[in-house]
Amino acid sequence: MKVKNKEKFELVHFMQGKLEEIEKMANELGIDDYFRNKKFIEINAANMLGHNWASKPYGADAYEMIDGVEYPTEYKAAKEGGSFQFHWLSDNKMKKIKETKNCYFLITEGVKILSIYTVLTEDILDEINEKATGSKEIGGHKSFSLKKLISLGAKKIC
Repeated sequence: MKVKNKEKFELVHFMQGKLEEIEKMANELGIDDYFRNKKFIEINAANMLGHNWASKPYGADAYEMIDGVEYPTEYKAAKEGGSFQFHWLSDNKMKKIKETKNCYFLITEGVKILSIYTVLTEDILDEINEKATGSKEIGGHKSFSLKKLISLGAKKIC
């Protein structure tokens, strides 16, 4: 069934209203950038995993408690069959990745998280480091398939 122009306009207008409602709720939680780079997926993952989501637009995606110590976490999302991307692998970005204890990989469909895998950061760090620039340059990039992550020790947790 094809939507007519007036119905299309009304439906998009209705959707925009819902998005504005969601944005207002996010702001009430202290989240100013809920729709930036699919941050809503990261916040949903943090909520599912019992992590504290990050309210800043840059830096850690969330924070997890391990033995009473709070550590930053890294979340990467991809559609089923897609790959998980580590971008901008400068010295500074590598330093931040090394501060994490775990990385989490989210299989998504639209706005839904279908499953979550985790791996110890130390188990994938050498492979990420191979693609790092070794400088302030941000051109380094590493991608992982789910199959590769599982071969490196990733486990499904949700």
